[in-house]
Amino acid sequence: MKEHVKKILIQAAIVAFFIVFSFIYFYPLLEGKVLVQMDRDHAVGVAQEAVTYQEKLDRDISWTNSLFGGMPTYQIGGFVKQNIYVPVLRFFIRYVLPYGTVSSIFMYLLGFYVLLLAFKVDKWISLIGAIAFALSSYNIIIITAGHVSKTNAIGLMPIILAGFVLIYDKKYWLGAILAMFGLGMQMATIHVQIVYYTALMVGLYILYQFFVSYKEKILKHFALASAISVIVVVLAIIPNFQSMWQAHEISKYSIRGQNDLAGASKGLDKNYALAWSYGIDETFTLLVPNVKGGATGYIGTNENAMANVDSQYADVVSQQNHYWGDQPFTSGPVYIGAIVFFLFVLGMFVVKDNIKWWIFAATLLSVVFSWGKNFGLTDILFDYFPFYNN
Repeated sequence: MKEHVKKILIQAAIVAFFIVFSFIYFYPLLEGKVLVQMDRDHAVGVAQEAVTYQEKLDRDISWTNSLFGGMPTYQIGGFVKQNIYVPVLRFFIRYVLPYGTVSSIFMYLLGFYVLLLAFKVDKWISLIGAIAFALSSYNIIIITAGHVSKTNAIGLMPIILAGFVLIYDKKYWLGAILAMFGLGMQMATIHVQIVYYTALMVGLYILYQFFVSYKEKILKHFALASAISVIVVVLAIIPNFQSMWQAHEISKYSIRGQNDLAGASKGLDKNYALAWSYGIDETFTLLVPNVKGGATGYIGTNENAMANVDSQYADVVSQQNHYWGDQPFTSGPVYIGAIVFFLFVLGMFVVKDNIKWWIFAATLLSVVFSWGKNFGLTDILFDYFPFYNN
């Protein structure tokens, strides 16, 4: 009994550490400062008309004139009241910790920690892994940009995967609860893109489990785990069905729908959809962050870079862009850390568990997706893979 209590206290201490770590990272908030998050501020402004109307008349409004010359509010004002996952999501991202900053870091930390525990990694190594995931540059960049719904959806990805890992590890109840609430809350963020990528990742994992089960002749367990997984997905979808269906309906009348111009294709314009394709050689930013110059901005704002420039060329050099990759512009590189990259490569050689091949396949697929228009496979996916062009 004492040992059981000790384990609970250690886990509680680790969660408390995550909270403290998240506050330390955003310590200027404790000094009364506010992080400028452009997209979040824009979203608040767009929703203000509907919020004011609802507060004044104490009833919902279904239309606003504040965006795109008018549109339904259910895509900008948020949540369906009958969705049981919304209160749980709001508890984590709004009511406990400062929204869109501290809460985002905390969700990154907690989610990845839970995933590593599901993979039976030692708790202290899991803690280090959670920090590495949370501080991956892209996860921080989208916080500063104000892509709050995206940070929430990404923070829930590892929790969802952890749930399915536990289901196929015969921890049916625990896995089902984690997967159901994780997926339900992720859908409630209404960030369909991340939900889509999560589904692909989980699908690859289930495919891996099928091969393992077939090889080890435990297809009965695989069938049971898969049946539980289907039930979990259904229970996650049902409370979110209204908002997801509304998103599907409105997409028909957006740039994701059928273009009225003759000869236009259905779905997003390919050039628009793939504008921020990562350059193939730009992938080296995973290991060396500034291999393409770093974030977009004038070199002249970087005193260190200008220090050794010949004075006769200073004016010309100062007006050049730091970033010289394939994207239109960027707030920073996707850097996971040289040590993390090294450990990943090392793990492919020293880890004996065949699960590494699923991880490698999922990683490779994500890199190929990031290349977009710079890699021919994307054209095939865009034209033929279900919902990819949306």
